[in-house]
Amino acid sequence: MTLEQYQKELLKVLEKASNDFEKELPGAEREMLRRVELLVKDIELRDGKIVNSVSNLRLIGKIRQELEKAVLSPRYLSAVQEFVDVFDTVAELHREYFRTNFNKQPPKELLETLQKQAKDAVVDRLIGRGFDAAVVLELEDVLRKNITSGGSYEQLTSNLRALLVSSAGANASLSWVSSYAKTLVIDSINQFSAEYHESIQKSLDLDWFMYVGSNLTTTREFCELLTKKKYIHRSELPGIVGGVIDGVKVRINPKTKLWYGAIEGTNVANFRVNRGGYRCGHQLIAVSEKVVPKEIRDRYK
Repeated sequence: MTLEQYQKELLKVLEKASNDFEKELPGAEREMLRRVELLVKDIELRDGKIVNSVSNLRLIGKIRQELEKAVLSPRYLSAVQEFVDVFDTVAELHREYFRTNFNKQPPKELLETLQKQAKDAVVDRLIGRGFDAAVVLELEDVLRKNITSGGSYEQLTSNLRALLVSSAGANASLSWVSSYAKTLVIDSINQFSAEYHESIQKSLDLDWFMYVGSNLTTTREFCELLTKKKYIHRSELPGIVGGVIDGVKVRINPKTKLWYGAIEGTNVANFRVNRGGYRCGHQLIAVSEKVVPKEIRDRYK
């Protein structure tokens, strides 16, 4: 597998994994809403208004277990399983790249453990305790607020729809659930890829990297400059993490002291995994100095 083949296939697999998952979200959202609406139909009303009563508050506790089942619809569970299976494909691409280009036999036990932990973590956050803590608690909060405020049943269903179902058209917006899931999916698959790659390349002690990936209208300035730069020498990493790329200083968030969109705590040691930050689809690939243009290599001799 050549560097060009590896780069092209890796980016295609990563992008397709998140896109395929996102395509299933609208249908999964509608299933979630339909199931949740069935659960709240027994709420006590008076003249179309929700009664702020003990029985209604107790109803929240009663339906909590059912809420968990409602949001984890078969369609959503299937999308999660298909997404997690892609982790195996990503891992094999990295192993093949290092085998064919560096004659490097990856540390099998270490990588198998990393791969399993990454898959377990994303499953937990998409359908396990993490999802429960995020989505179910958010649903409970909507129910509780509507009951204690004595709002209308119509308002309650509107709040649930905004939480669970994305809107389309001119005023399109992501639901809370979609925003949570999409960010998690993009970050988990790309960070796993970067971490797996880093675990193999560490033992090679390579000096050169390529920053690759497609730029979108939402791409942050930091990533635009790095993809334009493309080749990165190890000695440049401190300056890059400081927000300086080929002499250009990117805008810095005064709260994090990093570029806007960066994962808080990003430093030289973890930059190759964190890369551009949240929802970053770029990868930092370790390469042989032979693929780096001579005029660039000569600057670092």
